[in-house]
Amino acid sequence: MTGLERKARLAVNLLFVIVAAVAMVATVYIGSSPKQYDLQIGDVSAYDISAPRDFADNAETMRRALEAMAQVPNVMIRSEELSDASSDTMRQLLKTIQEKRDELYKEPVISVVTEPGNSDPGQTSPPDEIRPRRPDNHEIEIAVSSLISVVDQTLNLVLPSGEADAFIRMEEGRFQNIKAITHAETISIAAKTLDQQGLRAVIDDTVARLESTMEFYKDDAPFIGRILSLVIRPNVEYNADATDKARQAAYDRVMGDPVMINRGARIISQGGVITPEAK
Repeated sequence: MTGLERKARLAVNLLFVIVAAVAMVATVYIGSSPKQYDLQIGDVSAYDISAPRDFADNAETMRRALEAMAQVPNVMIRSEELSDASSDTMRQLLKTIQEKRDELYKEPVISVVTEPGNSDPGQTSPPDEIRPRRPDNHEIEIAVSSLISVVDQTLNLVLPSGEADAFIRMEEGRFQNIKAITHAETISIAAKTLDQQGLRAVIDDTVARLESTMEFYKDDAPFIGRILSLVIRPNVEYNADATDKARQAAYDRVMGDPVMINRGARIISQGGVITPEAK
């Protein structure tokens, strides 16, 4: 075989390899390319259309991500300011009641002092003791009305007339017992993190506990509960920044794990309408 013949045969073989490679690539490309359908959104499909390969369902993934995002509740955090406000208001209320009771039931004893050589018989010394007094019913009614007015104006609280009347008329030992318990329970409740529903439940539990543990004045437990409900406010507030971060994290978590449509899964059935998601 001459050199010319060898070159010719080598060229033929090389050409055959090139043609075979092109044919193979074309076959693989054609086989892997999805079948094309001339359909637009809103058209009715005349075919059953199936997924040609595995791929992410972006529309369904997005829907689930938005759903997960919407299911994240608002992030609420405890507010020291609100907690302190409830405690301060209770202290001020109890102080106001004590002052009104003292004005009604106590009076100072003032002594007139006449010193030798002092021609002023009207000179008095500071009160050196307090003595109890017995107010009449009219004075008590005035004190009740005054207490309600002062509480409304200074604390922006509407003290019910029944509670105001009870506070003014009760004997001193009973008032001091209520005062001490109410103050302690207010501090305990304000230290918790409570919304309106949680606060109501805690006060109900407090009343039940007091009824079972109070040795004296057991009947005052519901009264104390009403005062706690009047003064103490929920101490949680909405935190927008934390809520946004929590919702974004839920969204990203779902988007990072997309819903997959497996090869061969039916996308559109014959007679089905082409939707933007299917398109």
